[in-house]
Amino acid sequence: MKFDRFIDRQDSLERIKEALQRQHPQFIVIYGRRRIGKSTLIKEILTGNDVYFLSDQTNEANQRMLFAKSISDIIPRFDKMVYPDWETLLLELNERISKRIVVCLDEFPYMVKSCAALPSVIQKLLNGRTLRFDLIICGSSQQLMQGYVLDRKEPLYGLANEIIKLAPIPVPYICQALGVDETTAVEEYAVWGGIPRYWELRADYPDQGTAIRRLILDTKGILAEEPQRLLRDDLRDTVQTSTILSIIGNGANRITEIAARAGKEATQISEPLSKLRELG
Repeated sequence: MKFDRFIDRQDSLERIKEALQRQHPQFIVIYGRRRIGKSTLIKEILTGNDVYFLSDQTNEANQRMLFAKSISDIIPRFDKMVYPDWETLLLELNERISKRIVVCLDEFPYMVKSCAALPSVIQKLLNGRTLRFDLIICGSSQQLMQGYVLDRKEPLYGLANEIIKLAPIPVPYICQALGVDETTAVEEYAVWGGIPRYWELRADYPDQGTAIRRLILDTKGILAEEPQRLLRDDLRDTVQTSTILSIIGNGANRITEIAARAGKEATQISEPLSKLRELG
């Protein structure tokens, strides 16, 4: 089965392109759940003259070194210098670019985890209006990304020129993605939802049944532990939410019934249910 890699997302694509054509450098925030297609969308926009950095969970000094190495692809020998902090590194990049470029920091929450002061550093540079490059930050933790830009107490609140939350792709596009008819599309969507990475994985198998067995039901399948990974992205306590989801999955659809099976009062599960709806 052939997979059409980039589908839908035209509205988001146009919003970002339009922002990047404005007179002054832009600060753009993109977020959404894991595997929703954030990195793919960004890579549709970036050129060989831009900087794309995918953060990991190493310490601050190592992340600066890796970021400097990414920059060296467009500025030779940029990584030969040791940068003592993020402000120094970003200002040096600002000084050495000869034209406006785009810098993308993917999985931004990992960077903040290793350096809690990074949002304040970016706030200082944005408020100073000295940046000569467009900055895109991106992340899979919906709760953290929303907090960085929508919480009044956070340094980056009110500074973004565009905030884009990617939602699952609507069902008609799975026809295009997997090359199937409308009836089959509904059947496939019932399993994989609107998550393009799941569609991409599904396309590697000859039929739906095989894909379900190999990807989901097999304990070694790549999606076997996906629910827990998604919950860990945004929730400290995954036990209660996992329990609620399991109860719903076994047929309970009323709050009183869900609460009874969980051994809780209905009022005790209203907050976790609300959080699950918010996270999609």
